[in-house]
Amino acid sequence: MHVKGFIEEALCVALSRNRPLLARTNKASAYLIADPHTDNVDALEPLAQVVSKTSGIIPGLFARPHPDDATQQQVGWSESVRLSIDYKNGQLWLLIDPDVWIWPLRARQDAREFLDKRRADRYNKKYNELLDAWRQIILGTGALNAEISVSAFSEGDETENPVFLIGSRTAFSRRLVV
Repeated sequence: MHVKGFIEEALCVALSRNRPLLARTNKASAYLIADPHTDNVDALEPLAQVVSKTSGIIPGLFARPHPDDATQQQVGWSESVRLSIDYKNGQLWLLIDPDVWIWPLRARQDAREFLDKRRADRYNKKYNELLDAWRQIILGTGALNAEISVSAFSEGDETENPVFLIGSRTAFSRRLVV
């Protein structure tokens, strides 16, 4: 799995194509972010039904000046999902973890209070609703057990432009009641 980060980044780019999503990566993870400037808000409707607003500005919070950028920027946020792949039981699994993206990134620590309030009730039922909403947005289907194929670019052979085949079936565990 030494190419894991590379594959996750390519998968993010592929899943963001033709959707109102932005693909971003940092040192450790790959993210899909609800585009706050999209004209296609209908595509984000499953997410909006769960969290109401999918992006915005944090009132009164400004990013600290940075040596490369001395301007004072107001801090914004957008719903996001962290993507990762894992290999278990002889299969590759796409793991999605809902989160909130902060702009600019250096302001994430300053936005802790906002993040805590925004994510405070994301347990059990609401978390499952978020996963379902992201599944619908990413895979473009409400049907379970559907498969889609996505690629990062519109053209190129399989070496230049890998195709990912993703099933919409979710995996979960629960105690077996005897």
